[in-house]
Formats: sequence, structure tokens, C-alpha cells
Amino acid sequence: MSLWAGGGVALSPGEIEPFVDVAAAVEVRLVERLYAEVFGLFAVPESNLTQRRFEFTFWTTSFGAALGYSLLEDDAPIAVRVALGLAATLALVDGDEAYWAATPYARAALSVRLAGPLSVRLDALLGVALPELELRFRAGWRSGFGLPRASIVLGPQLDL
Repeated sequence: MSLWAGGGVALSPGEIEPFVDVAAAVEVRLVERLYAEVFGLFAVPESNLTQRRFEFTFWTTSFGAALGYSLLEDDAPIAVRVALGLAATLALVDGDEAYWAATPYARAALSVRLAGPLSVRLDALLGVALPELELRFRAGWRSGFGLPRASIVLGPQLDL
């Protein structure tokens, strides 16, 4: 079993600027090299953004599960993993407009063992919100989000 968490940046084409997010996950080995994961991505904190002279708050989170495969042996000092999964994505605009989407995603991770069970992990996720979240703002302005959505996260991993 592995636990990991970290901070990074989330990106999506359209009018929403890149924002800071954190990720946390638990991975459990099912059989040799094959594992299952559950994870969450959270925007931190609610982002106050200004676009086209309009100020608004934007917050998003995703929770998902996946099956993954480790490309190297478990005892190697470097681990490379890939996974495919499905997440539920929620976006809130101005605290009251809620948007939901299913988000199939692919994940790639590189971990380097530091000492004992502690590693540092670089994680990249690419997902597609289905349907694309069409965010509506005050004053009639609209923006798409999540087609695709990418997150890059760096943080510690603990292998138990």
C-alpha cells in the first residue's frame, strides 16, 4: 500500500487561469505490478479570479478511482506507474452555481526512493470532463472548463 499527497498546478484550456491544487491518494497492490487507487484533487483555496474585468470565485474538486500498472519491479529505487480511471468533478462558481461531470483520466507517476519507505513523487494527470463544464458567470460571461484538464503534482509518498 502507498499513500501520497502533494501540491501542484491545474490547467484547462479556456478562460480559467492555471490554479494551485493539492492531491492525495491511496494505492493498494492487487497482484504483482497491478494496483488500484482512490484519489482526490482539490483547488486551494477558493480562487478569486479576474477575467474580462469580471471578478469571481472558482473552486473545483475531483474524486476518482483507477487501475494502474507499475512498469518497474517494486524493489527498484525508481518507480514508474501508469493508470486509467474515472473521477467525478465538481466546480463551484461564486459559491452557488454547481457543475458536475464524469472525468475519465490517465495518470503517469515517477517516484524516486529517498530513504526506507519514503519517496518523492511527480505525478501528471490528464482528464476530460464529460460533458465539458460550461461555467456561467454574472453579467452573462461563459467559459468552458475540463476539456481537457491537466494537473501536475509533486509530493512525498510513503510505501507501507
